Amino acid sequence: MNNGRAQTARWPLSLGAKFVRVVPLRTVLVVMLTLVALVSSILAFLLPLKIIILLGSEGMPKYFPPAFERFDRDRLVVYLSLATVGLFLLNVVAVKVTAWITEGATQSLLARSRKLVLFENQHEVAGNAYQSFSSVLAGGVFTALGLAAILVFYSELGLVIAGYLALVTVVLALGCARSLSVRKYVQGYLNAVVGNLSTLGFFVVFGYLVLDFVLLEPPNFLVAIISFLLTRQILTRLSGVVTGLDKLYRQREKLDALFFHGRPFVQAAQDKLGSLWDQLAPGQKGHWVAPLLNEYAGLEGLEPEAAEQALSWQQPSLPQMGAFVYRGREGVFLAKLYDQKKSMAAQHAATLLADAPEGLPAPGFLGLTQTGVFPCAAYQLVAGSAVPAKQARKVAIDVKAQLLALEPPSELAARYLRSRPTVAQRMNTQWLDRALVAANRKAKKAITALWEHWMALQSIVSALPLTFQNPDMKPWALWQPENAAAPMLLNWEKWSLEPAGVGWVLQGKGSQQLAAAHEQACEKRKALRDFPVEHLMLAALVAELERFTQKQLLGEAAGVIVQIWRVLKPLRAAEPATSEKKAANGE
Repeated sequence: MNNGRAQTARWPLSLGAKFVRVVPLRTVLVVMLTLVALVSSILAFLLPLKIIILLGSEGMPKYFPPAFERFDRDRLVVYLSLATVGLFLLNVVAVKVTAWITEGATQSLLARSRKLVLFENQHEVAGNAYQSFSSVLAGGVFTALGLAAILVFYSELGLVIAGYLALVTVVLALGCARSLSVRKYVQGYLNAVVGNLSTLGFFVVFGYLVLDFVLLEPPNFLVAIISFLLTRQILTRLSGVVTGLDKLYRQREKLDALFFHGRPFVQAAQDKLGSLWDQLAPGQKGHWVAPLLNEYAGLEGLEPEAAEQALSWQQPSLPQMGAFVYRGREGVFLAKLYDQKKSMAAQHAATLLADAPEGLPAPGFLGLTQTGVFPCAAYQLVAGSAVPAKQARKVAIDVKAQLLALEPPSELAARYLRSRPTVAQRMNTQWLDRALVAANRKAKKAITALWEHWMALQSIVSALPLTFQNPDMKPWALWQPENAAAPMLLNWEKWSLEPAGVGWVLQGKGSQQLAAAHEQACEKRKALRDFPVEHLMLAALVAELERFTQKQLLGEAAGVIVQIWRVLKPLRAAEPATSEKKAANGE
């Protein structure tokens, strides 16, 4: 453990040694220019303060340097103004030259490593790393020089700053060493922690200055002002050193592979302390499942050990998520745990299932809460099991037929349409342009025809009533009750509302299956009776076209366009005859 920590602590030194060894002169120049840019920036903002003080005074202030007294006040204002402009230009030039030298040094470092291209934008990663290291080194040097200057000219304030920094370091080190929660908080919110400590240090210094001028023996007023401003810069640069090192550590695997010969690029998936996977580990999952079921399923007195033994893994629909089925004397329940980044998915599922319409093939929603920082949800199941892979396709068709026959609640549909677009709204002729790249002669004719009738196609799809769409129809997501009841879907994190027909695959017997489901759904759902099955087929094919285009399966996309035109062409040909018939009837 100690050896690993020592290696971690030595890693920035190894990286810096590599930079200095390969590009020593340029590294020194970058650090010096960074310091020049920093100092010139401070002075460029300090001098205007002096100019304002001069303009507001009738004579030369006593706390100004004696050398200023030989100048006329107005002439001194002009000189200081010119110096401000010069320092600003010096800062700009130093920053530009630093970027130019950094670019050259990055090229040399990558050329020296003699490696293949390891990952996307590796040149940018290398340049940022070199610049970050140079900024960290320059910030460290500036902090040391600035603190030394304050100790010389205002020793009491220097001791206050040094004491504050030492105290903060010791408290953080002890807190992280003894408390896992403190360590997790510091790791997760390092920028905020460092920024707040920097601000607190600034007010500590301000408080001491007030105390010194009111009760103690203060130094020269100009020395106090410069020390005060310099303290702010020291704390800011020290914060930059800490966050810069953290930024380097976060890309350690990439930087090792880029700059060290014997280290290939292996991006290890390391779980953070207290991560989702800690909660899912054996011996741990019962500690959140038991309270969840005790609260929402009414299983009073369920202990973590007993819950652990009754749990079985249930494959979820999303990565960074866990799900377990609990089988006990009290019944069968589903418990889900989500990573923090998946909280929107948990809320999305709860939005539908908390007030699910009757007939929705879904488990009974019991509640959504938090365990620590992780959302978790509980569901009521009936005794049953996941559908075997051999039966999954047939069961999935049955579930799709259930969804087609179910009318979404009008309020839910209105809320959904205010929030998200359907495939009818996402339809874009750019899909045709993409498919044209891989189209044969037959597909090109279909694409040309579809270009002319695209608005008509979009009108047909837009007019269709909405149905629930759930793309997660894998075998492990399908649940078959033991009592021969209708199957259900366990995972609803990806549900959507789409025009009827979306989600059906028309390959093979797909068209006949959709037609049969449409006929059955019309008996239960009046809104579907005004639309022929061909309209639903068009919606299904348009959704397939979108999917293939997004995945850049352009050959398949071109084939789908041929199918779309094959279905749409007779409908378009029948429209003039229908219009003439209506006109003859006086409609």
